[in-house]
Amino acid sequence: MVKNKILTPELLIDSSCELGEGPIWEAENNRLIWLDIALGKVHIWNASNDEHTCYQFSLKITALAKNKLGQYIAASNQGFVALDFERCTFIPIVDPEYDKPNNRFNDGKLDAYGRFWAGSMDEVNGEKGAGKLYMLNEDGRVETKISEVTCSNGLGWNKDNDRFYFIDSLAYNVVEYDFDLASGKISNKKVLYTFPEEEGLPDGMCVDANGNLWVAVWGAGKVVQIDIHQKIVVQEIHVPAKQVTSCAFGGINMNDLFITTARIVLSESQLQKTPQAGAVFCVRNVV
Repeated sequence: MVKNKILTPELLIDSSCELGEGPIWEAENNRLIWLDIALGKVHIWNASNDEHTCYQFSLKITALAKNKLGQYIAASNQGFVALDFERCTFIPIVDPEYDKPNNRFNDGKLDAYGRFWAGSMDEVNGEKGAGKLYMLNEDGRVETKISEVTCSNGLGWNKDNDRFYFIDSLAYNVVEYDFDLASGKISNKKVLYTFPEEEGLPDGMCVDANGNLWVAVWGAGKVVQIDIHQKIVVQEIHVPAKQVTSCAFGGINMNDLFITTARIVLSESQLQKTPQAGAVFCVRNVV
C-alpha cells in the first residue's frame, strides 16, 4: 500500500443505525441523506443548521435517489418505489423479483442520464447467484444488467461516464465495465482489484474527482482508496466502527467523505469497545 497523508474521521451524527447505508449528498439542499435498512428509516442531516431529522417507513429502504423531476425513488424489499416524506408512505413502481420472497434490493444509484441502478440479494439464506443488478429506466421499464449476483453492492461511474464499477461482495472484488451513457450498455468486464478474504468484505463505494475508488470494507473498520491505474490500495481510513458500509463525497466543495456504519451482528462486548458503531463519520478535505 502506498502511504499518503493520514485521514482521520470525525463523528458527524451518532445515529446508532442498525444497518446504516446508502449515503447521498444533496448539493442543492446542502444536506446528507442516509438509510437504516434494518429499521426502515431515512436520516437527513442539514449542514446549514446542523439539524438531524429521521423519517420512519414501513418497508426496508436499501438505496435512495432523487430523479430529474425532484421525486425520491428507492430500492427496497418490495422492489422499486417512490417515497413521500411528508406522509412517510411509498408508491410501488415495479418489483422485478416479486416471485423471490427471500430477496431484497441492496445498494443503488442514479447514473448521469437519470436511470436508477440497483442490485439484489438473498437476505434469508444468502443463496449464491440469487441476485441481479437492474436498471430502472425513467419510463418504468426495468432491464437486467448483471445476472447471478450473490450480494449486489457498491457501484459507480467515472466522470467521463465511459466506465462503470461494480461490487458483488462475495466475489471479493471490484469489476469494471466499458459504459455507454446513451444506451446504458455495459460490456468488457474486467477485475480491477481483488480483496484478500481475510480482510473483510467490500461493501459500498464511491468515485472521487480524480476517478479513483473509495470502498467501505465490512468487518474491517476501514475505507480504502483504490488507484484505478495502478490497481492498488493507496490509502486507508480507519473508522472506529467495525461494520463500515458505504461512503459518499459531499460538502460545499464536494471533497468531504461521509461514511456510514452498522451495529448488526456485533456482540455486546464488541459494541462496548466501539460505542459509535452505527454512526455517520466525516473526513474533511479528502481530495
